[in-house]
Amino acid sequence: MSLTFHRVISAWSKCMNDKDSSEINDLLSDDFVWQSAAPEHKTPSDDKADKTETIEFTLGADISMGDFNTIYDGQEVVSGTHSAIIDGTEKVVFCLGHLTNDGTKVKSWRHLSGDYPTD
Repeated sequence: MSLTFHRVISAWSKCMNDKDSSEINDLLSDDFVWQSAAPEHKTPSDDKADKTETIEFTLGADISMGDFNTIYDGQEVVSGTHSAIIDGTEKVVFCLGHLTNDGTKVKSWRHLSGDYPTD
């Protein structure tokens, strides 16, 4: 059975919020690549991180995650949104994960963050 967005983002949140990387470590493929559209919050400068760099960044980030919403769960792709408190400001984050052929691991992850709209 393929992974779901909620399962992946819950594991990511556990790593970021609770500093427990056990679940996300199991869900990311060995050749995992994370590409961020928020370079001010990411290193290295080429804006790509492998599995180890991703987990290290997530464990060390002063960001909290919550409010998970699934947009799509498929055999090859999962997507959704979550909230994040970054530098004291609440942001909305759109995420897209590409799964391995068997759907049991995340092969790549992309995200884009922005401010919540104000009325």
